[in-house]
Amino acid sequence: MTDKKEFTVSIVWGEFTEYVPMSYSFKTQAELDAFLLGVEEAHGCGVMNYIVHTKGKDQKFTLKEFDLDQRDLSSAFLKEWEEYMETRP
Repeated sequence: MTDKKEFTVSIVWGEFTEYVPMSYSFKTQAELDAFLLGVEEAHGCGVMNYIVHTKGKDQKFTLKEFDLDQRDLSSAFLKEWEEYMETRP
């Protein structure tokens, strides 16, 4: 039995984000790299911040890891982020 490795990245979209991270998984490193190249190329159309998962697709990331300051975020967004952190294994 072979262990299937997934290549996953989480992205926070927007400069003044009101969205929790979106995760995208791929079968190969090449697919992930191609996706990130597209994201980087489109970066001029908007702002985003991404982190490649190193501990599996269910890895969670804090506000600090995405360079977000909770003082700049709405209470509704902070509640949604808290729920994101709690619902992920």
